[in-house]
Amino acid sequence: MNKLAIWLILFFHGITILPLAAQNDLQVIGSAYFSTSEVAVGAEVVFLIRFENNGTDTVQNLVIRDTLDPRFDASTLRVIDASHGYQLLRDQGFVRWYFNGIRLPNADPDFSDNSTGYILYAVRLHSFLNSSQVIQNRVCISFDETTVCTNVATVWIEGSSSFTRIPEQPVLSLSPNPNNGNFQVTFTAGARDWWITDTNGHLVQNAVVSDNQYDVHMDTAEPGMYLFWVRGQSGLQVELFAVIR
Repeated sequence: MNKLAIWLILFFHGITILPLAAQNDLQVIGSAYFSTSEVAVGAEVVFLIRFENNGTDTVQNLVIRDTLDPRFDASTLRVIDASHGYQLLRDQGFVRWYFNGIRLPNADPDFSDNSTGYILYAVRLHSFLNSSQVIQNRVCISFDETTVCTNVATVWIEGSSSFTRIPEQPVLSLSPNPNNGNFQVTFTAGARDWWITDTNGHLVQNAVVSDNQYDVHMDTAEPGMYLFWVRGQSGLQVELFAVIR
């Protein structure tokens, strides 16, 4: 099955974006719920790591460590996008991103865009997994000598009915979704700028905004899945959407 088909499965299976207040966190982008048939054809889980320097001084070097559950196929891990240059080291399921010389300023009360960053990456589930599985992931972020660990992000494979989705008020919404390339974005918190990438991380469109609503026009965009990014006073948020013609 090709990449677009897998992303369409992700999209129509249900999108769950859980925007968290903390900027040192881990989110599943797209659906965190998979059927065994989706797993069998190579379903990808897309993770977003957000980091922010909440210390009192500039961070010179930053390291992010992810020890993947063995039910992920670590050999398929691919980085879709990242806010800063990095060196990636992998040893089976032990994944390390090194941001040497990042010089990440500390956050200030007025919110500094330069104090935050992110990594968006995807990894496949092993195709032989059966139902009723709950898979968790967590990363730890080292800011020079200080280390913080994120929340636990969870992936469910059908049959694990004892776990329920946690609804949260979205920071942004896209309507309609799916769309034909023309849609409206509503921000529930102050925004500064947004950009759109495809699922390979290539920039498609970007703008700076000050209003709570904004009309987006992607008249020449090819049908497929895209990511809408927004950065503002509430931090960095991402929403997955589909263009269908």
